[in-house]
Amino acid sequence: LATSCLAAPPPALPILGPGDKAETWKSRANVTLAAEAGSGLCAAADFSTAGYGWFRKVAVEPWDLRPYGGLRLRVRGGGPGFRVQVVLMSSPTEKPGTVFNAEPWMQDSGEAWKEVLLPWSAFAAQGSGAALPPAELGHVTTVNVSLIKGDNKEARIWVSELSACALPPEAWAAASATPGSRSRVADGSAFLALLDLDRHPG
Repeated sequence: LATSCLAAPPPALPILGPGDKAETWKSRANVTLAAEAGSGLCAAADFSTAGYGWFRKVAVEPWDLRPYGGLRLRVRGGGPGFRVQVVLMSSPTEKPGTVFNAEPWMQDSGEAWKEVLLPWSAFAAQGSGAALPPAELGHVTTVNVSLIKGDNKEARIWVSELSACALPPEAWAAASATPGSRSRVADGSAFLALLDLDRHPG
């Protein structure tokens, strides 16, 4: 009787690697990228001509993200009213049904580093709002970080980690939504666990 043993996936798949150079990323014309020792990738956005910008990593070979639970980012910077949104693309042509957006978050942390966890249930198809089909995670071609203008004409953020990874149970408090809707918090205690009471005691 022959048996086979499948190797467990690595605990994380880096999208932004420790040795990444700015040249390995693409950006919109109003976003300037630089790799900074100890701080990862720095994105400086000039919003005087546009209200948003982006930077993205395009896979040499499509990533298979199915063994993982979601994305983890470590970011700092931003400013008042400034928002960040992560977008997954499963086709280089960005045809309808292959672009999946997570809800934007407010990124006004200044000099403090912030960890952001995005389970796959947080992503929905651009335009229709349909849930991200698991099969699309098998061939992700692009991870895009969109920068949305806040109160300032310029903003700067640093990303020291961006990886697909297993997520702790509390990250799944935003349970899978029905198709066409956003993720929902499971219950009151799960909602309270998501609040940042250190920064916002009220």
